[in-house]
Amino acid sequence: MKKRMGMWVAILAVSTAGYAAWSAAVVYAEEAAANADKAAADAEFAKKNYARAVELYKKALETIGRSHADAPFVEERIRDCWLGMRRWDDALAAAKDTVGARPSSYYSARANAFIGRVSANMPHYYYKKDNVISRGEWVQDGEYHWTEYDDYRNASAAFEAALVIYEALQASADADLAK
Repeated sequence: MKKRMGMWVAILAVSTAGYAAWSAAVVYAEEAAANADKAAADAEFAKKNYARAVELYKKALETIGRSHADAPFVEERIRDCWLGMRRWDDALAAAKDTVGARPSSYYSARANAFIGRVSANMPHYYYKKDNVISRGEWVQDGEYHWTEYDDYRNASAAFEAALVIYEALQASADADLAK
């Protein structure tokens, strides 16, 4: 009985060690793939090929997940790509995703400041035709919408939210230093 028990313990130990090595290899492979995607995306971003860079950044983010340490930087680059393509509403949506994913964090404050800058500086009108919105571009037979008041109100709210988060983070850091 003891001999059989020892054999099962040995098999369990070997299989557990094998699983741990296998899972570490899978994680390493995923990390390497994400790093390759980020490097390729950075190269496309440098060439101002923003559409391809967004695809690669999204693929890298999907691989590493939103809880990874590099995720906020990848999300920020995605926002910058949308901005480079003059797709302001997509850039704002990406920033709002960051705020929702990391409330009350440094990255949320940065995303709120980004929302404020974009909202204050993007074209303050759009045309809507067949449920398609074209901001800053004329569309024949499209319905015109002036958004300046709403955009500035959103910018002000986003800047205020960023300030509140920055001040809370600063107070927390000061309290930690005082200890």
